[in-house]
Amino acid sequence: METGKILQVECRHLHSRRSIVAGHGVVVIEGRYNDWGNFDYLGAGNDDNIRLVSLASWSFACIDREQSFTQILKKLNRNPSYPRLPQNANYQAEQKLAMGYIPLPHSLRQGSQTISWYRSPLIPDRNIRNNADFSRNTDRQITGIILRSQVVPGWPSLIIDGYSQSVSGLDFTPPDNLLPILRIEKLAKDVLICLFEGEVKTVDIYLKG
Repeated sequence: METGKILQVECRHLHSRRSIVAGHGVVVIEGRYNDWGNFDYLGAGNDDNIRLVSLASWSFACIDREQSFTQILKKLNRNPSYPRLPQNANYQAEQKLAMGYIPLPHSLRQGSQTISWYRSPLIPDRNIRNNADFSRNTDRQITGIILRSQVVPGWPSLIIDGYSQSVSGLDFTPPDNLLPILRIEKLAKDVLICLFEGEVKTVDIYLKG
């Protein structure tokens, strides 16, 4: 670079677990070159920092390909354990858990804290609860999935379809036996539950094209 030039672009790359960030800046280097065209370090050592005036800076990021929607789904555990609590040595507590009760914190009127047993069906969506066809008294089979993954908060518009037919292989062709969805809801930031009417054997998770 010739003497008298006042701007220089500085690049840096910051790596994180999910993305790669590239930063750029424009700095002033006027008067920092000597008559021989060499940069004047003003006596700074190899490990010393050199201060330059920054005129502008910007950055951009790209997602690591291993953290894409498709790659995250490919790494899902296809043989997870059942969402059950471990066996409890307390017989009364085990009986309550077997009946569907769960222990929840309970604040008493006097201000003290205790634990109470609570049991309730999954609270359905308002439209489903008001639907006369959605009744616990009917003889119907309800199955579903619990998805715990970064795709839940990362892609909130994801779509889940369930089929009663098993489909294997990489070339997925949706079968005709699409199951009706009874409920789909986020239980936590990265946890989603989806219930189908019927026995689901294949799940297709995708984004609206």
